Amino acid sequence: MNLSCVYLDHRNSTVSQRSGLWEDLDQLEEFVEEGTISECLPLHTCNRVELYMLHSGNELPVEILPTMPLSTLKGLDAVDHLIRVLLGLESMACGESFVVSQVKKEYERYRPLCGPILNRLVQRCLNAASILRTEFHPGRAPSIPWLMVQSLREHRLWPSIKILVLGAGDMGEETAKVLRASQVPFAIANRTDHRAQELASATGGSFLPWDRWEEEAKASDVVIFTTASPEPIMDCGPKSPWCMDMGGSAQVRDMGGKVLSIDHLKERSEELLKDYRKDLTRLERETQETAQAIWADLLTVQGDANRRLAMMRVGQIVESRASQTAQKTGASEEVLRQMAWSVAKAVLAPVLDRQGPHSSRLWRVLAEGVDHDS
Repeated sequence: MNLSCVYLDHRNSTVSQRSGLWEDLDQLEEFVEEGTISECLPLHTCNRVELYMLHSGNELPVEILPTMPLSTLKGLDAVDHLIRVLLGLESMACGESFVVSQVKKEYERYRPLCGPILNRLVQRCLNAASILRTEFHPGRAPSIPWLMVQSLREHRLWPSIKILVLGAGDMGEETAKVLRASQVPFAIANRTDHRAQELASATGGSFLPWDRWEEEAKASDVVIFTTASPEPIMDCGPKSPWCMDMGGSAQVRDMGGKVLSIDHLKERSEELLKDYRKDLTRLERETQETAQAIWADLLTVQGDANRRLAMMRVGQIVESRASQTAQKTGASEEVLRQMAWSVAKAVLAPVLDRQGPHSSRLWRVLAEGVDHDS
């Protein structure tokens, strides 16, 4: 089974390079229908873009890949990586839990592109990650908003600072919770006003109507952008407030002002989370063992599918040969069919009861190689 994961994240790319990659559902469906890949699942989170896919042959299908360098994982390594992503071990804010909801949303969005293998992979990994997080996670779950707020402590007015949060989605909600925990006053504006009102009420922030955010931004010390806008919505110049850009695509044009984005947090996150990573050793070891079990399960599932396909094709050959021979010789077609099945079962007897990855590969060869000239 050729399972691969190709990805860009905060370590090998910028936000602008990741923006828009593998988001076109119709185009991905065409790749599946044309047979370029048999199943695929793109995942877009705040600091990564990934594509899990099943493909024929050992080489990756170049039609679906961008020209920029990508990180690539195959087989067991791809399974291990997905579990690590769900546990936050691959996140800039190592160990954060926010990524789980993002992966679930992406899975629901792109589920039509998944077949039996990727559906099973995602469901098994989600379940395993939940258990591993409960049993072995150190407990603290930092996030990108948490790292951003730590950076805000460098502001000369901290903690008497005026903050405006734009966007009340998942990232905006997480940001509001972190600000509340830091006991810093803030206002929230969202294109849908009632959502901003709900979040402000739940987190102790102040509600601001969306049509007033630009005016309020000029009077703020910091503006935090968490909207889903595909284009920048504000210019940040020397006299502008600090701009914290946490959007999936750039929300701010840097015109010489103080702009902090996810890209700027790379070194800072490693410094802040150095000690925290030491506490994750047991979790990482358990993750590797869990990935091995899931990979073995996927090979068995694939083997069962290939076995059914191979036996179906054998049945077609038996029916065809029995019919042809009966027409030529006048013998009973039913008797010939029974004889042909006896021969087929005798030939396949050495592998009929085998289990495990080696038998899975053998059944795949049989499924792909059995034809009417065999």
